[in-house]
Amino acid sequence: MKKVMLTIMLAFISVSMFAQIPVTFQVKMNAQIYRKLFTPGKDSLVMRGAFQTDAGDTTGNWSGYFYKLTDPEKDSVYSITINFPNTSKDVTYEYKFVSCTGSDGWEGVDNRKFTVTSPSTILAPVWFNNDSTYKTTVTNTVKFVADLSKIWGTGLGSFDVASDSLIVDGLNWDGLGTLISTSAERTLKQVSPLTPKVFAATLTFKGALGDSTKWKFHAYPEANFSNSGYETGNDRWLKYQADGTTTTLSTIFPNIYPAGAVLTKNVTYYFQCDVVGAVNKHNGQPIDISKIDFVGLRGGNKYVGSWSSGSWAVTDTTGNTGSDTTAYMRVMYDDGVRGGDLVAKDNKWTTKVVFPAGTTGGAIEFKFAAHYPGADTAFATGGGSPLDNEGGFGENHMFLLQDASAPIWMRMGFGNFVTEVKQVEGAAMPKKYTLNQNYPNPFNPSTVIKYSVPVAGMVSLKIYNVVGQLVGDLVDMNQTAGTYTATFDASRLSSGVYFYTLKAGSFTSTKKMMLIK
Repeated sequence: MKKVMLTIMLAFISVSMFAQIPVTFQVKMNAQIYRKLFTPGKDSLVMRGAFQTDAGDTTGNWSGYFYKLTDPEKDSVYSITINFPNTSKDVTYEYKFVSCTGSDGWEGVDNRKFTVTSPSTILAPVWFNNDSTYKTTVTNTVKFVADLSKIWGTGLGSFDVASDSLIVDGLNWDGLGTLISTSAERTLKQVSPLTPKVFAATLTFKGALGDSTKWKFHAYPEANFSNSGYETGNDRWLKYQADGTTTTLSTIFPNIYPAGAVLTKNVTYYFQCDVVGAVNKHNGQPIDISKIDFVGLRGGNKYVGSWSSGSWAVTDTTGNTGSDTTAYMRVMYDDGVRGGDLVAKDNKWTTKVVFPAGTTGGAIEFKFAAHYPGADTAFATGGGSPLDNEGGFGENHMFLLQDASAPIWMRMGFGNFVTEVKQVEGAAMPKKYTLNQNYPNPFNPSTVIKYSVPVAGMVSLKIYNVVGQLVGDLVDMNQTAGTYTATFDASRLSSGVYFYTLKAGSFTSTKKMMLIK
């Protein structure tokens, strides 16, 4: 009997000593996968810690690749169950997860801790490196529709379907999107023989839910269009919707300008930049205009100082005097003598540009640049080139170059970009000139002004204060017939009454508006 009892006791002790306690660990890798710091199926994930020897890993603690986690559910939550001996019951260990992506990537957090609890332990999922910020990847399909009726025609100076094409460019410029459709599918096709001037393309792409990606229409061959065929103005944006969303965008009249007719004679333009209220776009700080010692002009044409190269520095003006076009920036003056400047020291810097006969006409974008003590310091905190300090990417002034008998003045405020000037899409062709009351009115800080022009020609829309001083130059360019809206940002102006005047052809109209801050 004693022998039997002894055998039972020894068996009980043996089971107690060698029983195992399973501990399950879980870690969420969603954010690492989203940031492309971990690639499922290629990279591996392991655990290391002070528990390894006790759990039976002969490679030692805090080393090796013995405890590898897996993702059987394919939900980016990796897990592993490790059996601990009963002798580890109630023992607390430290550990970390390690991402093996060619080299070991240890978590950058403090050592994690767990306690072995009988009969088993299932730890709640944790985020690798405590990083839980990520967005769900979605797939969207979008139909882009363009109405080319405003630039439709035959030969140069129009969009000629026999030689020209239009694509949806971008959607992957900023790294926020991935195009699934083929490159060939970017090209827009005629929607129907009944609407030969309306083109469309349907594209599928991926991105993070809630993010946006940039795009623009782009016409080819580039030489047949201004701005190398790209739409002028700011990039367009698409916001990623719920997975599987299919959208048809509203019909767009692209901001694309066919290369204009070649000038038959020399055409003179005067560019004038009013620096009152100037702000450096790099840091958002007002510029002390009394200290401005240089104002320059650059743009999308060699005669206005080509921005195809150069570094947006005063040195870009080397050699650019008179009719010389070898430099990348034109010098402007405020001395009442040079460059056609009218009044010395009135903070209106001017330069005269002569476009010689034989120059290809069309839309030309341009920008001003100001130098003053500290301009380079402001640039250091804002990126870009030091004197590219008037506006952000895509924020440019624009004019249409074409034959003209009299000199044309382009008067702009430094940094005085209209938030947006656009043609109202789908509006009936106007039969007369109109200038609507701004909306809202009173306003703070921006308002929209709507106007119509029945025939193509020079259009100006200017803002004046109560004493007649020009405080805003919203439009000063050739425009095609149509209805337009101009959004005016008055952030830099004080409260009060202002007047806006539209001039087009023989038409002139002025209305009053109220800014209340």
